[in-house]
Amino acid sequence: MRTHEWIDGTMKSIVKRYLGAFAVRVDDDCAYGENFIFGVDWHSSVTTPIGNAEGITVPMLARGMTAGWEYIAAEMIYDHAASTDKSIAFVEGATHVHTPCKPCEAMPERNRPLLVIIARILSTATGR
Repeated sequence: MRTHEWIDGTMKSIVKRYLGAFAVRVDDDCAYGENFIFGVDWHSSVTTPIGNAEGITVPMLARGMTAGWEYIAAEMIYDHAASTDKSIAFVEGATHVHTPCKPCEAMPERNRPLLVIIARILSTATGR
């Protein structure tokens, strides 16, 4: 994806600030693949949703887009959340910024709106 503005493609920082806010520690056995991530210390940065999810104790909806890496993150956030009332939903064929994946457009039956899923969860939770 191209960025047309400087602010969307760069970050002004110093090494110490970057390492403290965005970098994560990994173990010697760190590995990733199409449907897994292993060996990451999710508590080594305050910016990791997977590590932060362990503190979520209220009802929660994890969501991900299937045309990128986010479906793995959504599943891991869901698995790590402390909440006993949690749901997970996916936008099939969507990219990180909710835009359609061009090769996925040939399968429109797979593109189910996230709002329909959210409405069903909320109506079940509230009884409305």
